[in-house]
Amino acid sequence: TQHHNVQVNKEIMGTTQSTELTAEDRAKWEAKRAQVSVLKDQLAAKVEEHQERLQGQHDEGSSNSHLEVFKDELMATVSEHTRTIADMEAEHEQLKKFKSELLEKVGEHLDELHKAEDKAKLVATFKDEMLA
Repeated sequence: TQHHNVQVNKEIMGTTQSTELTAEDRAKWEAKRAQVSVLKDQLAAKVEEHQERLQGQHDEGSSNSHLEVFKDELMATVSEHTRTIADMEAEHEQLKKFKSELLEKVGEHLDELHKAEDKAKLVATFKDEMLA
C-alpha cells in the first residue's frame, strides 16, 4: 500500500519517476529547436547569398561596404541564435535536475508522512489497549 500511495500521489502531482519531459513538453521543446534551426539556416543562406554578391562586386572591381556591414549583422544574428540554442539546452538540463531533486524531496516527505501515520496507528493501538 505504501508504494501504491506514493504512485497515486505522484500521479496526482503529475510527476513520474522519470526526469524526462512529458511528451507535450518535449514536443514544444523540439518545435522551438526546429524553429531556431530553420531561422539559423535561413540566415546562413542569406549570408552566403550576400557573400556571393559581394564577391561578384569585388570581381568587378567595385566595393560596397554596406553589404559587408549587412553580412556582419547577419553573422551576429546567427551567433545570437546559436547562443539561444545553447541557453535553451542549458535551461533544459537545469529543469531536468530540478525535477529530479523535487521528486526526491517528494519521496522523502511521503516517507516521513507514512512513518508519522504508522506512529499514529501505534499510539492509537496503545491508547485503546490502555483504555480497555
